[in-house]
Amino acid sequence: MEVGHGEALLLIFLIFLFCAWCYRFMYATLYRRDHLAGVLLGTAIGDALGEGYAGLHRRSILRCYHRRLLQYRYVPARGVYGEPTRQMLLAAQALLNSCNEWKLFRLSLARRLSWYPFSVPVGLSSRMLRCCFRSPWTRWGLEPGIADPGDVEPSTRAVFLGIALHGAGHRLASWQRNTTPLTHRNPVTIDACVFLCSLANAAAIGRYDTTGGDGLQKKHTGPRRRPPLSPLSDPAGLMQAQLAQCTQRELVEPLERAAEYLHAGYSTRRAAALLGWDEGIPRHIVPVTVMSSYAFLRHSSDFQRAVHRAIGLGGATQWLGAVTGGLAGGFVGGDALPQRLIERLAGAPHDRRWMLAMAERFSHWPHGADDLSFAPAQPSDPLLQVARNVFELLPAGGHFIKRLIANKVWGK
Repeated sequence: MEVGHGEALLLIFLIFLFCAWCYRFMYATLYRRDHLAGVLLGTAIGDALGEGYAGLHRRSILRCYHRRLLQYRYVPARGVYGEPTRQMLLAAQALLNSCNEWKLFRLSLARRLSWYPFSVPVGLSSRMLRCCFRSPWTRWGLEPGIADPGDVEPSTRAVFLGIALHGAGHRLASWQRNTTPLTHRNPVTIDACVFLCSLANAAAIGRYDTTGGDGLQKKHTGPRRRPPLSPLSDPAGLMQAQLAQCTQRELVEPLERAAEYLHAGYSTRRAAALLGWDEGIPRHIVPVTVMSSYAFLRHSSDFQRAVHRAIGLGGATQWLGAVTGGLAGGFVGGDALPQRLIERLAGAPHDRRWMLAMAERFSHWPHGADDLSFAPAQPSDPLLQVARNVFELLPAGGHFIKRLIANKVWGK
């Protein structure tokens, strides 16, 4: 059968469209993997950096370490992360099992939380421990979450979901409002998680937005060339846009003030002082959310500076570093993170190689070949997890003594 000239042109055109679609999908997968690697590694790096200064007053940090904060000090020369990263990884494993359904995600996370205390995790709070033991209630339709006073444990989970559920749009808030009460039922905590999740997602999208996200990047759009790494053009506007989904005045008021300080160009240190957190950030969801978001948006294109400014505030530095590192890492991508910090990152069996494999697994989720049949989680080693956590008891005791001495001698 002879093919006419018009049919041949149409066939060539269709082949061209198919190749273009495949090309765009390939690059979109690469971008997604890079952002996922960024949020996983960024959270772990910020957590490991901040853990060495946790509980220290701002003055103690300045007098002991001056401004050399981007060094692993909890375990010298090794980046050993703690509870913030472990909570994120629990959520990541549960999300792989969820088939992109929040109800299945809740059940999977509840199952993992019920076994989590038996790994002897160092730094697990008493309220979070109670949540873990109550998590099996989910199977019988009961709500296991506690009426917390504003705990920070769900914060890193929210940042990760904002990147992993990239492009979910209005479903992001629904995911957070339906899954955060699994462990924490405080409306302020839920609102903070909605804000962090939306901020992480909007910032990542804003890097490729051709209409109004980052004006410095408009001429570099399209799948053939990745936009260069430059700061968000309107960080205060981005913060204000995510506030529309928050209803609790306890969270909205400091975030509105922080947006004003961002617009005025105030430093992270000055903003914390004006908000009343001069000598350290309390271990509470509101100050951690506000100042982590501020440090990230103030230095959106510079991962090291954002984490440095957050940790330098003192107080809950482990959670400040983890949340800021997750936000900044999810924005800049894994390729832009400092290699010296990545190479020294420890935490077997969930070390940097395992996290990169997790990012590769998520880059095809939820439409990968594995996800279509039985949606397995990333392989792990429970016995090695227990051994790692038991090993952390020694540096935890040393850090406790260091914190008491430093705050007593230099904190005045």
